[in-house]
Formats: sequence, structure tokens, C-alpha cells
Amino acid sequence: MRIIIAVLCLTVLCLSVAVSAPAGSGGVLAPAGRGGVVAAGRVPVLAIPDLIVKQVEVSRGGGEFPMYTFKITVANIGTREARLSNTAIVFYAWPRTDQPMVAGVLGEVATPAIAAGAQTVVTITHSVGVSKMYLFVTADFPTTASLLGSVRERKEGNNVLVVPLDTRASFPRTFR
Repeated sequence: MRIIIAVLCLTVLCLSVAVSAPAGSGGVLAPAGRGGVVAAGRVPVLAIPDLIVKQVEVSRGGGEFPMYTFKITVANIGTREARLSNTAIVFYAWPRTDQPMVAGVLGEVATPAIAAGAQTVVTITHSVGVSKMYLFVTADFPTTASLLGSVRERKEGNNVLVVPLDTRASFPRTFR
């Protein structure tokens, strides 16, 4: 089920589904007052959160089968607090060139509410069994209740940071 959700998430993100600003606003969003709507001149504008993955730091533990730690910085670049959501890492890999691609959820973690303009760091630790893969680090990861995640955002299409991971590289590494 999680693989289906991950594939649906990536499909939605690739199509850049976005929640648009009100007609006539020119796409400009302004900070909100109590009601979540502000007059920018005469045009009402919605205050909406917008979560992005700002940075991913990858470090590797020691030993023959090391654990990898992913420190993920999730930022709210929107104009309203983003409520509790999930951050996840979806992976796509080819174990060998003569084998089919494998995909799945590498890890998922609860992300606390983030104030407008603020950021938080969440951590996922997991072993990695393939030397080369692509990681899709996703803020506001979809749930079974909502394919667009739990936070209604200004832009749903900017929640993912793609990380090309090669386990033979030197660590720690930072991706932005």
C-alpha cells in the first residue's frame, strides 16, 4: 500500500498540482490576519502554508552493514502555520543492470507544526542495501486519508528534494 501511495505522490508532484491564488490577485500572497484573508489593496489574498525540503544531510555509521542517518530540514515558506504532517524518503534503485527497478518507502517520520517562515529538522535512520539509488525526500508525505498530504498548501508540487545517493561516496554529504 505504501508503494502505491509513494507512486501516486510522485505522480502528483510531477504534474505540479498547485492550489491557485484567488482570481485577480496576480498570484500574490500576503500575510494573513485573523480570518486567513487579507486585503492587498482591494484584492483578498489567502494565507496558506507551503512546505519544502530545504536540505538533507546524509551521514554513514561504521561497520560492514552501516546505518545511514538522514537529517532533513523542512521549511515552511508559506504565510500561515503548517500543521502536523509526515516527512518520508521514497527510494528508486536498480540492484543490478539485469534486474528490474525496486522502489519503496525507506523511512517516514512525524513532522511537528511549523510556523510561517520557520523550519524544523527531522531525522530518519535506515540501512541501505543498494549502492546507487535516487531518494525522493518528501515533506507533507501523502497519507491514506489524503493523497496530497495532511497540509493544504499554496504549492503541492514543491515538496520533494531528489537526492542521488551513491553509498561508495565519502560521507557526510549535504544536498540542497
